[in-house]
Amino acid sequence: MKNNSIKNSLYLIFFASGFTALIYQVVWNRYLSRILGSTTYASATTVSTFMLGLAGGSLLAGKLSSNLRKPLKSYAFLELSLGVYAIFFPYLMMGMDRIYFQAYPMFSNGPGSLLFLRFSLSVVSLILPALVMGATLPLASSFLNRFTSSFDSDLARLYGINTAGAAIGGLLAGFILIPGLGMKKNLFAAAALNFIIAWLALRLSETGHGREKSREQLSGKQKVMDEPVIPFVLFFTGFAFMILEIAIIRALSLCFGSSVYAFSLTISIFIFSLAWGSWRAKRLIELNENIYPVLLPMVFMAGLAILLSVVLVMSIPGLVVLLFSYFLKADYHLFLGWQAFLSFIALFLPALFAGHIFPLSAAVYSRKQADPAGTVGMLYAVNTAGDVLGTLCAGFIFLPVLGMQNSLYLAAFLFFLCATVIAKRAERLYRFIPFLIIPLLVVYLIPKWDYSFFNSAVFYRPGRYVKKILAEKKSHASGRGITVSHSTEASAPNILFQKEGIEAFINVLEDKGIRTLAINGKVDASDGADMSTQRLLGHVPCFLHPDPQKVLVIGWGSGVTAWCASLHGPSRIDAVEICSEVVDASRFFSHVNGNILESPGLNMHIDDGRNFLYASRDRFDVIISEPTNLWIAGIGSLFSIEFFDLVKSRLNPGGIICQWVHCYEISEQDFKTVIRTFSSVFPFCHAFKVGESDLLLTGGFSGISSMDWMKDRISSPAGQDMQKDGISSIEDFLALELASGNDLRIYAGDGELNTDDNSLIEFSAPYSLFIDNQKLIQKLEKSKRNDPPLLQIFTQNKN
Repeated sequence: MKNNSIKNSLYLIFFASGFTALIYQVVWNRYLSRILGSTTYASATTVSTFMLGLAGGSLLAGKLSSNLRKPLKSYAFLELSLGVYAIFFPYLMMGMDRIYFQAYPMFSNGPGSLLFLRFSLSVVSLILPALVMGATLPLASSFLNRFTSSFDSDLARLYGINTAGAAIGGLLAGFILIPGLGMKKNLFAAAALNFIIAWLALRLSETGHGREKSREQLSGKQKVMDEPVIPFVLFFTGFAFMILEIAIIRALSLCFGSSVYAFSLTISIFIFSLAWGSWRAKRLIELNENIYPVLLPMVFMAGLAILLSVVLVMSIPGLVVLLFSYFLKADYHLFLGWQAFLSFIALFLPALFAGHIFPLSAAVYSRKQADPAGTVGMLYAVNTAGDVLGTLCAGFIFLPVLGMQNSLYLAAFLFFLCATVIAKRAERLYRFIPFLIIPLLVVYLIPKWDYSFFNSAVFYRPGRYVKKILAEKKSHASGRGITVSHSTEASAPNILFQKEGIEAFINVLEDKGIRTLAINGKVDASDGADMSTQRLLGHVPCFLHPDPQKVLVIGWGSGVTAWCASLHGPSRIDAVEICSEVVDASRFFSHVNGNILESPGLNMHIDDGRNFLYASRDRFDVIISEPTNLWIAGIGSLFSIEFFDLVKSRLNPGGIICQWVHCYEISEQDFKTVIRTFSSVFPFCHAFKVGESDLLLTGGFSGISSMDWMKDRISSPAGQDMQKDGISSIEDFLALELASGNDLRIYAGDGELNTDDNSLIEFSAPYSLFIDNQKLIQKLEKSKRNDPPLLQIFTQNKN
């Protein structure tokens, strides 16, 4: 086999390796989020563990690879072991599940100890496969170096092809593989591909054996380790790049929403752009003997491109409004296409220039090394260590303290700092310093982001802006274009509270006397039209229970639901909210939530709701679940059969769950899937209509046959509060019921249930984002009735 054929075969193998690696990362993260929770802290521990493993594996393999006679044979063994590990991973998670449940009480005293527990379990779960993945690049590099005469440029292509495989793997996992196969089958399919990779690597190892450079050829260069600039640059550019990635992902989630597809698109575009940069670096390495003068402009342009991205991202909300006014017409597929296009424009250049940095840096060392594989491992480990620290600092410090725009400025500054260090090493500092005036001038000219408009979820319900845009279009006949800002509305709302937290961006706005609480731009509570739903979420399940002493509320919102539940006389209310800033914002709703935060019977927990419920040893009489809309990533896990089974196990005998379901922006198929899944766990279930387009599903261990306690409850403070929603009698309350038991199952029909493995809802719900489906409740109400309604049971008992 000729050398070119050997290289091409290695490229194919390494492409497939990158493809499987990102599939594993996505799937493993989803598995661990079910156990450790979906908080930023939990996700950060998982990602950090994975990256630390990559760094450690790369460093270790780099030290050992030069002494291996057949490095690709070792590579094949690692791919084989990775496939075996993937097959057993779901069963390992069962063990982690039990360990976490048993250990939680000992570590739940504070966030620090709980974070340590989650980090420890992440290490046990991910460190071995991460070490294996990190070792693949040095081993492949060592094999490549033994028969190529242009290692430095070929390494750039190898690295770029592997990164491109990761981009495609992440894209397919997010859009096709997980929705189509589920998580477990995805692992098995990726494992099968690992076995094929191992077989191909073994064959290539034997084919390439005997064609390697002689030891005399390999020892023709001296080991020179006098380039401290390169590790410095790789560490801080890795650090800065992760700040860039996390800040822009947060910003784009405000522009396009937080669906699972939005995240997959953004990550895949980032990785693809990095791969393209690495691919282009090959040509630059071939054409230049001295790498420093080539590396300098790439690092500088990466920083400058970040500043350009600040301007572009700032313009995206207005562009989204324009797209809706001209093109979109409530088509989510078209919306995804435009999202990919606009995200590509904002992300491509900084990631493209950053993609050059590692191959060019490695080329500096490889030209002075006998066997540069060890150096490649060291450099990759340093770069990944920067990624780890950048991820942690961006999520926990820079975004909450500096905000998105200033965090991006910090990332750009670090790139400029690295460029200055390179300029000094290249003895061109005096020529380079004048160029630093350019970013200073750009930063001075860039206006501050209009967060009130940025955080108004223009993608969600753009109609209020589109009308203004169309009106302005007539007044801009001169061709100067249309300016889109928050001021396009008749009157800008008053901002009462605005804070960018670790989990989300929170706003409390007041407009025309109505206060709204928005999370990442989407309104999740208000003291206006949402009040009926918020009140009845607390009243309905507590009114159906004869003595609701212990109540759990998942999802805090404005605090109105917890307040209404407290009127039924519970001795204790536990509330779980994933975002502490939401709790702070709810203080602006004290006029409607009874100042519930000051109640001595309230126990507030800042945590993932499902994770808290799983780890808790308490049982409850009433559990109220009001997450946000189903199209938001991660919310589907609060509508899965595993979650409902968990709720059932945490209810006292006679206990009741109340699950909120929105009947707008949801397809009938997803609506039926939710009802089908819920009713499969709770055979005694009821559906109540509240508000204009909301449904409350209640379920429990047994049916309701006696309602004697309601006579006293209707005249209590809770009953008096329900009069705000037109409920002045037991008959009025029971008339809210639409269907129950078998009627709900008949309506939902046969079909798949929403599970943690298939995540049906999470991947299908975003496609209904622009559907104004207001007829679901009417269809459910008109469906065939076999079970007697509660109102009929009550009337019979009364007579």
